[in-house]
Amino acid sequence: NILENMINTHELVTPNLVIAYTQALSFNNQLDLAIYHIEKALQNYINKNIYEEAIRLYVMKNDYNKCLKIKFY
Repeated sequence: NILENMINTHELVTPNLVIAYTQALSFNNQLDLAIYHIEKALQNYINKNIYEEAIRLYVMKNDYNKCLKIKFY
């Protein structure tokens, strides 16, 4: 709940916090919610770890086309 509140209120949100949250969600069978948050992070951060987490989540969802659309800077 603490991470969820921080993410939703944008309070001290960092790429690592988003990744920790999306990993926790995915391990708790909440893959769609994890993808929702990582896609928001993709819009806000240029960060290798965010890209890698997005790819991990998309692979878990078998959505390989979205993996190919991620642009690494």
